[in-house]
Amino acid sequence: MKISPKWAILIAALLLMVLPLLAACGDGDDTKSPPTTTPPETTPPTTAPTTTAPPTTTAPAPSGPTIVYQVTYEDEVTEWTFNVASEETIEGVDCWVLEASFDEEPFRYANPSGAPTKVTGVSYAISKDTLDVIQAKANVDVMGNALTSIQTADYSTEDHGQPFSFGDSYTNQQNTEMVPAMYEPYTTPINIEVTAVEDVTVPAGTFRCFKVEYTSQGNPLDTEWFSAEYDMVLPVKTVRYAQYQALETRELVSYEPMPEMNTEVPEPTSKPTGPDIVDIAVEDGRFTTLVAALQAADLVDTLKGAGPFTVFAPTDDAFDKLPEGTVDSLLADIPALTDILLYHVVSGKVMAADVVNLTSAETVQGQDVSISVEGENVYVDDAQVIITDIEGSNGVIHVIDAVLIPEETAPPACETLYWFDDTTTECAQKEFCGAYMYLGLQTFETLEACQTALAEQSGSGDETNVVGTSWTYDVNYDCDEVGVQGSQLTVQNDTVWTTTVTGMEEVDGINCYVAESMVEGEAVRRYPYPGGMGMAAMDVPVVLAPTGVGPTVHRSMETMQMIRELFPLKANAMGGINLEVARNYSDPDDFPAALSVGDTWTYESEVNLETFMFNEEMTWDAEVVAIESVVVPLGTYDCYKVAVAGTGGQNADKTNYFWWSVDGDFLCPVKYQYNYIFLGSETHELSSYTPAD
Repeated sequence: MKISPKWAILIAALLLMVLPLLAACGDGDDTKSPPTTTPPETTPPTTAPTTTAPPTTTAPAPSGPTIVYQVTYEDEVTEWTFNVASEETIEGVDCWVLEASFDEEPFRYANPSGAPTKVTGVSYAISKDTLDVIQAKANVDVMGNALTSIQTADYSTEDHGQPFSFGDSYTNQQNTEMVPAMYEPYTTPINIEVTAVEDVTVPAGTFRCFKVEYTSQGNPLDTEWFSAEYDMVLPVKTVRYAQYQALETRELVSYEPMPEMNTEVPEPTSKPTGPDIVDIAVEDGRFTTLVAALQAADLVDTLKGAGPFTVFAPTDDAFDKLPEGTVDSLLADIPALTDILLYHVVSGKVMAADVVNLTSAETVQGQDVSISVEGENVYVDDAQVIITDIEGSNGVIHVIDAVLIPEETAPPACETLYWFDDTTTECAQKEFCGAYMYLGLQTFETLEACQTALAEQSGSGDETNVVGTSWTYDVNYDCDEVGVQGSQLTVQNDTVWTTTVTGMEEVDGINCYVAESMVEGEAVRRYPYPGGMGMAAMDVPVVLAPTGVGPTVHRSMETMQMIRELFPLKANAMGGINLEVARNYSDPDDFPAALSVGDTWTYESEVNLETFMFNEEMTWDAEVVAIESVVVPLGTYDCYKVAVAGTGGQNADKTNYFWWSVDGDFLCPVKYQYNYIFLGSETHELSSYTPAD
């Protein structure tokens, strides 16, 4: 599915803003409904503690309760009133539908985009049987566009919801869709845990509550406090962390009519405090390599989450058993490293007494580890468990004496190869271990093959000695056009872009140099979003390289074709959205051996921003249209003028131009002009060039 960048920005504003489903209180056996009798006492009872489920209460009045909350967001305080508006059957479940009315429509800034958002409606469809929220809807207005998120829960177990007990833990799959439909529906796993029984004071009084925490992939979403004293349809208090750029807190003001107080109420209790499993690993001293790997793979925060987790933790000695170079190779390949680390983690807290009764366990990585008992020894795959039951606040560690490797990421055996890279002029021999040692290198099984390839590359120019080459462009952006909103836009600015070749890297089998840029000055552009899918046309202000760090480019050493481009920018819409746009290009098969006027070739490009549900694929047709004498600040050069026209993209009716030196003096164009993407044109002219030493 293809959608426009502007629509993708709106999606970014909404993905974390929509309302996660609540696991509301309820009894799984009898139809529940809000009672209609006595008002509450506002202090917790002092009767004997028990975790016995509260009794089922009598049927409510047909209208159901009226529930009022005081809702705080930054300096804004609004009042939300929920009433039973209708009855519906959703996914085969009979539900009450509670709808909110506001004394004033709440205003929010979405996370992470900062998009200004007005909340125009909230409703919950609650199971009559279990009082779980089966479906939640949020109606919002983003820049004049009415949007609705619809989330439906698919619970994983039958014992979810009330009657809660301290320590309860379960999951649901949250299915999300948006109206109008701007992307395919998606599913998010939600972990739910009752972490405490505690007293909570809100405007309606003080209530003994079950504290229920919601997380997804280790990240906190909501915390809710459900009354342990009364069978209420909605929680006493809610704190929302993830949806907006500040906390949203809902506190109960009134609940009418109130249900009867339960006769048995649990005593306060909470999860044990103390170090989590990551803290333990760091403090222990035997897991320094494991900790370094977790940091490199950005998994520390995940394993510091609520969990619980069971970690089969290899010691430093276990990592030392791997072939030489394997650890370094994995640290250089984060996806493979992440895959291996998650293969050591099992969801849930599985103590040693339970492990010995298993034959396998599914890991967070997705594959199963085998578990076997031989005499008094326990093995996970081929690793022996040497220490068990090191408990942390969010799980347990079992220490193993070898690193676990999932099948598809197992590194090959060590092999002796000949190699060279951009820093060498002779072939060298080295023993390579692991599947990830080849990035940036050319490797060969025989010395003869290595020497032949090195001679060919050396003979084609100074390609093996380009690291350190640098150049500077004077860049002018000039826009004097009528925008898509019908107003005249006049924008002009000059910036200086300095680029340095920092290394060599193989991308999709193509030997590339890596060029990193810095930008001096504010590179302001205008992006013409033409409208569609219910969105009005808009001229979006954009700042390229907002922090001064410009694009990183991978360019083929053979064809000079750009293979990959990573570009930071900031869209100054909806509070400002920082993006890092990656565009990948194919290396053309029909690229001519030597340029001449009339030569043509074709290549493809793709931008895929998964976070913002944006994908754009284009075909580019290039042609050498002339040989021209080009004057730039560095001097005058005879150049091939290459016209490149794109098809398949949103603004593909425009042509870009590149001027390459006829003498092949430079790794970069002498001049180029971008007319694609933004209104107006962006022209780069070479002002300095320093070859590598």
